[in-house]
Amino acid sequence: MIKVVPGPRLPKKENLHQAWMTFHIAKARTALDADFIIDQLASDVAYESQNAIDAIEGKEAVADYLRRRFDFLRDLRTKQNIGEFLPGYVDIPKAKMHPCIIFRDEHYRQQAVWLLTLNDDNQINRINICTIAPDPQTAVRISP
Repeated sequence: MIKVVPGPRLPKKENLHQAWMTFHIAKARTALDADFIIDQLASDVAYESQNAIDAIEGKEAVADYLRRRFDFLRDLRTKQNIGEFLPGYVDIPKAKMHPCIIFRDEHYRQQAVWLLTLNDDNQINRINICTIAPDPQTAVRISP
């Protein structure tokens, strides 16, 4: 396991914006509601995964990817459990207890953490899918 040394807590206002966005994106992702997520994206958004070589850049490219991915998942969901997305927090170098979205598979294992970065207009300008660092097992779910 990779040890992450967390930065200081986010300022209260920034933390509230992050927590609000994280909660609603987790709900939209579970519901496979691409349109809600797309509405929150900045024009210069980047979508990046630790399991992929290249980032997807720009609102139109990310929107296209999300729509195609959610269509695939919608079909897959009729055949098998596709897991769930839960709001939580995780320590990262930028901040201690940073709001995140936890992907938990059908066996209740935490497989990935989504970290959102917001711009000054509180639009998402970066989505990082983390499967290695921070270790998804270190993320803590926020109780409903």
